[in-house]
Amino acid sequence: MQSLQTIPIYNNKPGIVSNEDTVLNLFKSKIRDAIKHKKEISIYCAVGFFFFNGLSELIEDLRKLYDKNLVKEFKLLMGRETTRDTKEMLKLITNDATNLTNEDYLFLKELHNKNIFQFKIYTDKRFHSKMYIFKANNIIEDVYAGSANLTRAGLTNNIELVVPTGASNIERENYEIFFNELWKKGTDELEELKTIDIIKQGATTKAFYLPPKEFFCNLLKIMDKEYLLSNPSLEIEYLAEFQKMSYYYCLEKLHNYGGCILANSVGLGKTDVACAISKYYNEMNKKVLIIHPPNIKHQWIGILKKVGLNPYKDVDLLSMGVLQSKDFKPYNYNKNYDLIIIDEAHNFRNRSSNRRKNLDEVIKINQNIHTLLLSATPINTSLDNYISLIELFTLKPSYNSKFENMGILTKINTAKKYIKNKDTINAVTTVRDLIKEFTVRIEWIDVINHFKDDLIKIAGIDNFEMPEVQPVEYSYNKDIVKAVFDRVVNYLEHLNFEYAKLWDEEGYKEDKYLLFWYKWRLYKRLESSIYAFKKSLKKYIERNEYLLNAFECINHNKLVTTPDIEKLFPKDRLETIYSTYSSLDDDIKKTIMNNIKNDIEITKIMLERVNSIENLLKKDDKVRVLINILKKENKPTIIFSESKDTVLYLKSKLESNGFSNIGVAYGGDKGGKINKKKIQESFNNGKFDILITTDTLSEGVNLPRADVVINFDLPYNPVRLIQRAGRAIRLNNPKHIKIYNFKPDESIDKELELCERLKERVENIAVTVGLEFLIWAVEQKKIDKFSDENRELVYNCIKEYKNKLASSGLEELERSIGNAVSKEDYVLREYINQYNISKESILIYYKKYSKPIYTSLKRDYKEDDYFVVLKYRGNNYYCGELSYHPIEYKSPLTNKDFKIITEMINSKVNEIDNMFIGTKVRVDKLTREIKKLCNEDNQLRRWIISKEGQINTLPRADKEKVIAKLKEYNEAPEIFKSNDKSLKIITDLNSIVNKRNVQITMDKPELVAVIKYKV
Repeated sequence: MQSLQTIPIYNNKPGIVSNEDTVLNLFKSKIRDAIKHKKEISIYCAVGFFFFNGLSELIEDLRKLYDKNLVKEFKLLMGRETTRDTKEMLKLITNDATNLTNEDYLFLKELHNKNIFQFKIYTDKRFHSKMYIFKANNIIEDVYAGSANLTRAGLTNNIELVVPTGASNIERENYEIFFNELWKKGTDELEELKTIDIIKQGATTKAFYLPPKEFFCNLLKIMDKEYLLSNPSLEIEYLAEFQKMSYYYCLEKLHNYGGCILANSVGLGKTDVACAISKYYNEMNKKVLIIHPPNIKHQWIGILKKVGLNPYKDVDLLSMGVLQSKDFKPYNYNKNYDLIIIDEAHNFRNRSSNRRKNLDEVIKINQNIHTLLLSATPINTSLDNYISLIELFTLKPSYNSKFENMGILTKINTAKKYIKNKDTINAVTTVRDLIKEFTVRIEWIDVINHFKDDLIKIAGIDNFEMPEVQPVEYSYNKDIVKAVFDRVVNYLEHLNFEYAKLWDEEGYKEDKYLLFWYKWRLYKRLESSIYAFKKSLKKYIERNEYLLNAFECINHNKLVTTPDIEKLFPKDRLETIYSTYSSLDDDIKKTIMNNIKNDIEITKIMLERVNSIENLLKKDDKVRVLINILKKENKPTIIFSESKDTVLYLKSKLESNGFSNIGVAYGGDKGGKINKKKIQESFNNGKFDILITTDTLSEGVNLPRADVVINFDLPYNPVRLIQRAGRAIRLNNPKHIKIYNFKPDESIDKELELCERLKERVENIAVTVGLEFLIWAVEQKKIDKFSDENRELVYNCIKEYKNKLASSGLEELERSIGNAVSKEDYVLREYINQYNISKESILIYYKKYSKPIYTSLKRDYKEDDYFVVLKYRGNNYYCGELSYHPIEYKSPLTNKDFKIITEMINSKVNEIDNMFIGTKVRVDKLTREIKKLCNEDNQLRRWIISKEGQINTLPRADKEKVIAKLKEYNEAPEIFKSNDKSLKIITDLNSIVNKRNVQITMDKPELVAVIKYKV
């Protein structure tokens, strides 16, 4: 007789008592007993719900019964626990049948054809009971009742309870009669629709079709994009749609990465979006710290109030200037902040500055903090600017492991290596990949093209006119050209800049590129204005005369500085100059002194030439062009120059020509420290009609009264041009704005002649022109041809780029600095609006499918295409383009489709693996030798960059084969080498590398979802 402890309780073993078992084992025990005693068995199941994932748990046991001819009937009666109609239930069954393999389907089909497996749905009333009848040799052995449905969860996972009824023989027969009566009332629709064909459709399909609305409900869940649905806890209706897009996308990146850069174009409401995000965190009882430039605190306070926050209680505001202090105490901000917002974040790009070090500490001591950076120009002077900013997100260990799994840390480290090695092509490509990960950027042209309703809502117009850009060529009187411009290159060529060789704390050295840069900068002063050039010549003479005197007396006097001397040299640099010079041999000192004397002499000659044309400058041709523009426009105008001296000169010249109400702004010395808020108010209120400024006012102020923006000199960095124009452009203040870009006539443009005369390396010339020029050259596929042997091409590219800056519209410049528009989110928002998808829709339609899901949409251009979501290394990845085409076009996924999709996935997986290889696998000696051999040929150099990771994992024998082929190629006479030969060896090398098909990881990619765009 069994004891109480040995009688099982079928509750799926939650660990409450010792004698527990699963409901699945109840079925298995009945089947084992039938096989053991050779009893023909029948199983009747009446359940509230049924899933094939539950039946699949029993199929192997049923197959054993069937093989021994011991299964008579398996009847399934499913009731309706929900209000779904039969059509919905059939669809549910089809979906659920995807849990079955093709072999399972064939087995069920055989049982069905022999009337062993039968299935009905009881639809008369809601059916909630669960009953299992087991018959052996036509005799009812047991009747069980309880809570478990015939699902995987009901059989194994959920805490259920299924117990024997303990019924007498007569009572058991009554239960069977009850089941049979329900069976008779079960719907015949299933039989009419050929149940087994429905099961076949689910079991044999490679992917399960969903109508568009249901598909996108599931896709939003799969892609973790539910943040795109309206958040009922936060009213952000006042935001424009493009600002809502920014809001949703920032929240997603903050959630996924703990950090985000909001880089929307100037004038597109970054502060509004950031305040809405502050409100979101505040409503979840999370603490927010906002770091802002000191002059725009009032703007933050106003918008925080607008979103319903108390700026003095709900958030903490901290001026950026406070962080610059050496006395700043980061631990005072250890307040368990959950979000830190940093406005004008590019001001923190310098890792060694006090403000950056203090910011790092604030982030580190707040364990759960998310970081939102605001900057329209996260890349300013170097690609490393961007890397420096996103490194703020890596300060939290909790996200570092995720970054490592996603290959992001590898990309960051790879980008830093490329930047350090001046590998521009790969640096640009890698940083652009990171921009897509971390940056939200919507540009003016996106608003105009995609958010027409926003233009109407904010500006009351359906088309926003971009600023009109007009290049302005200028020249000078021929006598001025002859006296100054025709002689400037020769003058600059012979300068020595001795102090620059002494002040970098690395001893006395001649850095050829650094000398080129100083000479180039002095030339750019001339391009700004002859007056600024004259001031620079005087200062250069003063610097050198001071050093000449100081060095002659260095053995007799200690270093003494005064305010006047510190205008020539910062004190720390002057100390370095003194100490470096004192440590040198007498011969080197003599050379330095002679070079200083030479520089003084030739600079005085150049200054005399400038002074000789003083009378001619009273009618400065460049200023005359400016005056004509001002008279013609007669509108509020901002004039930008890179030189403070030019700013002051222009004010003087304009006033002497009858202009009044002129304001100036510049930085750089005590007299130049300005109150930006006061300047902004004075101009916008009409106190000034003309504002002349350096780039000190190119960010952080709004000057919407301006109708005209004049760039009196043209920086190579389009970021500055965008910032300058952004002072006047505001979406809520639409009007026609003119931008004039001054550009020297070819007769006085001596920049390229200077480059040629100084014979500086082409690479350094390109770097001096600037990062954006390099990005542009990469995009135009011109940089591959840059070489010292092909200097003329480089000069022509610089000239072309300079013309582009002078004449391009704002949208073209924005496109050139790297874009991170939230393409997937933008398109998903369109589908959300099209299909009226809400959070409730997700609850209704989202299900976990055991096979990939897909939908098919119609489009009218190009060939068939696909958007694919795959899972790999624990993360979801996308390939193909997600685009908006809302019309359903039912089209099955064919074998051809799957072949293309597989190729897309393989390509993506290779790309992901290559990201991991860089830091996961140590580069060995043979791989290094292969890299060295490839450096002798441009095409081979590009090949090794793309294949290095795969080569590093090759067996030694294969690496030796690669080395042998490379040596054979390199040792061949040059006359036998050609592009065809290079391509031939690359083909041979690929055959070695690809044949191995090295598995970087044991992970296998899993197809999750597909959109098929059908033409």
